[in-house]
Amino acid sequence: MASIRWFLAGLIFLGLVAVVPLYFVNNIYFPQRAELHDASQELSSLKTEFHAHRAARQAETQALDRRVASLEALLKVIEDGQPQAIREKHQKAAALAQAEAIAEHIEEAKATQIEASRDREKALKEKKKANKAAKKTWRDDDRCGSLGADSSGQPASCNPTGLSPCCSPAGWCGGSPDHCDCMGCTDFRPPPGGAKTQIPRPEPASPSHYVQSKPKRIALVVPFRDRGAHLERFRERIQAHAESWNSRGVKHHWHVFVAEQFDNQLFNRGYLFNVGLHYATEFEKKTGQQFDCVVMHDIDILPTPVVDYGWCLWPNQLSGEIECWNWGVPYPDNVGGVVSLSPQHWRAINGFSNEYEGWGGEDDDLYLRLKINNLLKGGCHTWCNSPKRPTVPMVYRPPIGQGRMTCLHDGDHTPRQRAPQDAPMWQRLNAMKANSPRWRNDGLTSLRVFSAGEPVESNACTACTAPEDPESKPRLFSEHWSRISQKPISAPSRIEVVRLPGSHGCGNASRPLPAIPAGLEQLRRLLPELFHGHCDMGSLSEWAHTANFILIDLTLGHAMLVGNGVQLVMPDSSLPALQESGAVAGPTPLPATEHLLQAQRLSRWIRKLPESHLGWIVVADEAMSVWQKRFFDSGRRIPLTSPACISKASMQGGSKFRVTAGTQWCGDGGWNHVGHFMVLRSKSNVPEDKKVPICISFNRNGYAYRFENSDAGCIGTHKPTQTTWVHAHTIYTSADAEGDEYCVGIHLAGTHTRWILQRGASCSSDGFVHSFSFRAMTSKREVPLAPCCLLSEASSNSAAGLPPLQRFATGQECGAGRLSVSDWKLSRKLVLLARRQSESDHRVCVATGMSTAKDDSNHSRPSQEHLVWRVFRDSACDRPKVVTYEGDRKFHWTMSSSPEVFLPSKASGVHLCLCHILPSAADASSASAPAASESKKSGKGGKPPARTTSNMPFYTWVESTCPEGAKRELCFNTLGPADVVEAVELIDEIV
Repeated sequence: MASIRWFLAGLIFLGLVAVVPLYFVNNIYFPQRAELHDASQELSSLKTEFHAHRAARQAETQALDRRVASLEALLKVIEDGQPQAIREKHQKAAALAQAEAIAEHIEEAKATQIEASRDREKALKEKKKANKAAKKTWRDDDRCGSLGADSSGQPASCNPTGLSPCCSPAGWCGGSPDHCDCMGCTDFRPPPGGAKTQIPRPEPASPSHYVQSKPKRIALVVPFRDRGAHLERFRERIQAHAESWNSRGVKHHWHVFVAEQFDNQLFNRGYLFNVGLHYATEFEKKTGQQFDCVVMHDIDILPTPVVDYGWCLWPNQLSGEIECWNWGVPYPDNVGGVVSLSPQHWRAINGFSNEYEGWGGEDDDLYLRLKINNLLKGGCHTWCNSPKRPTVPMVYRPPIGQGRMTCLHDGDHTPRQRAPQDAPMWQRLNAMKANSPRWRNDGLTSLRVFSAGEPVESNACTACTAPEDPESKPRLFSEHWSRISQKPISAPSRIEVVRLPGSHGCGNASRPLPAIPAGLEQLRRLLPELFHGHCDMGSLSEWAHTANFILIDLTLGHAMLVGNGVQLVMPDSSLPALQESGAVAGPTPLPATEHLLQAQRLSRWIRKLPESHLGWIVVADEAMSVWQKRFFDSGRRIPLTSPACISKASMQGGSKFRVTAGTQWCGDGGWNHVGHFMVLRSKSNVPEDKKVPICISFNRNGYAYRFENSDAGCIGTHKPTQTTWVHAHTIYTSADAEGDEYCVGIHLAGTHTRWILQRGASCSSDGFVHSFSFRAMTSKREVPLAPCCLLSEASSNSAAGLPPLQRFATGQECGAGRLSVSDWKLSRKLVLLARRQSESDHRVCVATGMSTAKDDSNHSRPSQEHLVWRVFRDSACDRPKVVTYEGDRKFHWTMSSSPEVFLPSKASGVHLCLCHILPSAADASSASAPAASESKKSGKGGKPPARTTSNMPFYTWVESTCPEGAKRELCFNTLGPADVVEAVELIDEIV
């Protein structure tokens, strides 16, 4: 242990030895060296002026000497004609006068030089002060970049010699690696040793051989998931854009490839683009028509008519001026948004990386791919007139004014999520910065595509429909919509389509879903095929356009309504901010057409249903409003929850805290992630008297955040400090919430007043005064249903006239994955209750037993053993083991630890009976030895023994009634579709 301590101490010492010099160099040596450099320049200027002044004085002295010499010569001529005494007297007087004149001249020169020196010193000080004032391009509130302009209106920098010398991509100054060392970070500190950097030149002119009026073939690849409203706006804008260019005589051929991520993993934008490019390449092979440009297009950034999609002679960030980034881009080396390359260039860089899951990283990796392949041809663009030009090479962007794009509202889609551990992302990016060749094997060449069905396609036309857009209208672009994943997609057959009894003359009926429908309309069109011949289907056109559905997760007991007329709620996190008057202060979320919105909800439910869960799609003949009211009136409604993330940052006097609604991670822009808690996704989920509001606002001076226990009480002037606060969000929890307790406290400090929000009952510490507390929401609820099943022998050798062996199973044992490696096969899916709903409901439990001869005295290892299965009811389930006797057989039963299951006293499902099959005594005697021998080979698992059912007793399940000669042990009705619908709880799923 001592050696380890010495070793650790040595490591700490070496770390200090390395860190202290670095700190000295960065924080003392370089700032002082910069000041010495300025002083040296001023000294050099003074020396130059001094030498010029001295040369002028020397010239004046020489001229004066020549004049004196001439005067002396003249006096000598005069004196030669005078007596010696007079000449000597005049010589003495002249010498004295000359000396006095020279002394006076020297004194005047000294005075003049001193005065000039003072004037120069004063002028230099004023010049230095003016230069210093002119050089200050940073703000006092630590905002920077394109989101924070300085006093001259230019993007603000950070103080290069202060504690926060770097600007993060989110527009905040700081000194951490998230500010200085990330992709998109700008470091304003002077380079070591005063090294010079290459300043990007102005944007190069377009090559002369480019002809804008020539029609191009353009592929737009759109990564997509859960953004129905955005997709509609995107279609509208691209149609308008194509029409605008057509009116100028430029008729491009437009093709849109929508790549929808059909899984529940973090969004992978780079992978989806590669898939879109893959399908675009397949389109080229199929049609023989090559694309000129392939554009990676974010769905929420839309073009203005000036954008030329046909220019991709080298990589071109078409979105060079984005509205929501102050008509710029987030940072100089950004290549996100809308980026166009030729197919050849995309293949040369191997497309995007497939490994960046969650928000961020993939576009920084793309920048490095372009850099490594010498494809960054851009200039300084919007930074040309900036006092601090970027020093990194940049991608080409259209000339100023020709890359303007607008933004859609973030509240219209699910929140961006970032991977909880971002170390792998930084490892990949750092490797790419070091010119790693990893990009050659990560991209188009490593693409794996698993599809959720055939892509849906539509062609350009004068009047036609598009995927999940049944309205016939002119379309100047074709569309290809694929639903894909990097991992295998669960088979659709685990979901059953169910008919309620009495509808269209049908009783209970169910069919496995044959394929994952692309949307609501395709599901409706499947119905006549699924139930053909079962009952009167009515008019095909009526059925295909009017059927609605109740989507049920049987494992969780959750229901969701999908169809025409469903009343939806909007998540609180997407609602616009409020003004002090209570009026809306920002843009409202975009409405989507009901058809696409409902199609997206259906697709998302199928996508999110876990593989181990059983699902029903129940055909609902009544209006959705009727079903919704039925759920509400019976109190069967589950309030959905949403995360609220806590982060903190330093400010004068301590730490400030922030809460960001709708996300689990919030460590951005200089804020440090703390954790998250759950709130209501919508305040409409609970009664008015149960709402607990938390109003969140911020102060623009220092960006501290404020939390108040009211709907809008955090907006406007805070009277104790006379500070002004702007609304950010209002989130809600419930008075009945059962999650962790959180508290809010306030620290009054004038303009530096701050609030704290943290887990705990009280916030009266560290100078804070407790304000209020609340409990977070929790999603824990009792599950109402118990999905079960009947399993039958995979290879049954039952004798003629006897039913096959079937046993009752629950939970995961009914899953397809387990059965694939078992000697059992799924015979029938069942639904029972997971909790008692009435006093007459019976609890049942599964038991596995050994059958032995009744007179066997060897209790340690019964002879003639035989595996059997059955269920017991009520009190028998409380005992771990039970012994029963049937005829000449003794049964040793072990109770299963499976979840509790209850038989409903009233149900409309299948009538099942547990039957004890009793073969004749003679047959049983003749076959006892072989049966015992075979059963021993089966072991103690669930594997059935090789058995001749004609001569050994066993238990099995049959529908309706037991066969003649069998003993009925138990009969009940399972839950039918109508019973299930009455038992499940509604979730207000939100798009």
